[in-house]
Amino acid sequence: MIGFDMKLSPTEPMIELMIDRSRSRRQGPTVRVRVHPGATVRELQSSIANKIGIEANQQHLEFNDRVLTDQANERLSSFGISDRSLIWLDDRGSICQPFH
Repeated sequence: MIGFDMKLSPTEPMIELMIDRSRSRRQGPTVRVRVHPGATVRELQSSIANKIGIEANQQHLEFNDRVLTDQANERLSSFGISDRSLIWLDDRGSICQPFH
């Protein structure tokens, strides 16, 4: 039997988050990212990387003046993030990364 993760159920509603890139070195328009309500910061970072190409380790995310860290694999809801929340993205250091 193949394992099934209930938090990734296709019937679970998605929430839409606004990612503001005005603080980013690679400024661009605000983008919308859809994630599951039980998503972690790490999962949000992955969604952002897939959407705009800034790798997770180059993302500095903030919500309501709090830095979103993925060290404890915290859920977005633990920061008070819900549908239509505005997340600030700063890609600190991404320009300084060496090209391979």
